[in-house]
Amino acid sequence: MEKDIQKNKLLLLGKLFATLTHEIRNPLSVLKMNLEMIELPKTKEEEDEYLESIANSKEATERIDSLVRQTIDFINSGSGEVSHVSLTEIANNAYRFLIHKARKDKKKLIEEYSENVPLVVGNRNEILQIVINLVNNSLDATEEGGFVKIKTYQEEDTVVLEVEDNGTGIKKEQQAEIFNEFFTTKQNGTGLGLAVCNEIAKKHDAKLEFISQYGAWTKFFVRFKNNGDRDDS
Repeated sequence: MEKDIQKNKLLLLGKLFATLTHEIRNPLSVLKMNLEMIELPKTKEEEDEYLESIANSKEATERIDSLVRQTIDFINSGSGEVSHVSLTEIANNAYRFLIHKARKDKKKLIEEYSENVPLVVGNRNEILQIVINLVNNSLDATEEGGFVKIKTYQEEDTVVLEVEDNGTGIKKEQQAEIFNEFFTTKQNGTGLGLAVCNEIAKKHDAKLEFISQYGAWTKFFVRFKNNGDRDDS
């Protein structure tokens, strides 16, 4: 399975770099143009233009950073040390990483963890990557005043990480495609986030699944095998 994952990544690299070349040029052009135009404002009208240029430049650089980060994540998702890890601890780390974004956007980020959730076998950083991607996507899909809930629990012979939101949901005609590389519904999306999550889940012999009602809510589930190791922390 590891060899198949690496082979698939190599086949995608050509398409990936072609996409990156196109995508990076656009924000770079915006950044270059705005930096050339920036001068200290002399009038109120110039001040408004100045602030708009700064905002556009910041957005462009953030776009480049996101593209590079997701590409590195995609390429590196096949390596890392494996151990017994706590899904609850990893989920809490993701919560602390994203709670400031949630509060800034006036959205609720909620934790709901069952007690003594069994440990799972995996790479801590890679699983954290899944949680951050899923929670970040849910926050982006949720309107101001909405909520995103992170849950961990045991369900029969699986240990489950669940991310729920009351956001825009996913259209039925798009649901079969959301794990495909380069498929995105976001205006500035790369289409790599969920593809990376799915690759990591497969590597961990876990299943990444979701249910969604368009215009109402979405729930993502990562189901790991329950090996019987207890988390008594």
